[in-house]
Amino acid sequence: MIDNTRQTFFSPDDDTQDAFLNFIKTAKVKVRLADYSFNLEPLVQLLIQQKNAGVDVQLVLDSSQATGTTEKPVIDQLKQAGVSMVIGTSSLRKIMHNKFTIIDDEWVQSGSWNYTAAASQEDNFFDIEHSPDRAQKFTMYWQKMWDWISKNEPQT
Repeated sequence: MIDNTRQTFFSPDDDTQDAFLNFIKTAKVKVRLADYSFNLEPLVQLLIQQKNAGVDVQLVLDSSQATGTTEKPVIDQLKQAGVSMVIGTSSLRKIMHNKFTIIDDEWVQSGSWNYTAAASQEDNFFDIEHSPDRAQKFTMYWQKMWDWISKNEPQT
């Protein structure tokens, strides 16, 4: 259960995958996600379900990872389902290495954990925190990445 405090999860000790999926399930209005390496199949299905339920789901993903053998099929699946995304680099033309998600402009998940099954088997962590102020700061940065990639990197 998510409450009004910061919760911290460590992999492989905690069930980071279930904790993150439960976090995503709480979205009622909007999901803004930025991730470097992205191939967690249950997350893909959940994001599609959320989008189909009327939640505004948008992703910023890294181009160096998006073409990988495990990432490309799930990204194609999301695109086919109509999930909005941009795939690119940073404004310095380097990797987009962030790992965070904002839910409903109030909740933030952030840490070192990529949204992959493998990340749950390695030493990683993430926090989930209820903080509209923190959510606003993360959303502003997320939007900055979305806008830069949209303007400067061709999307297919």
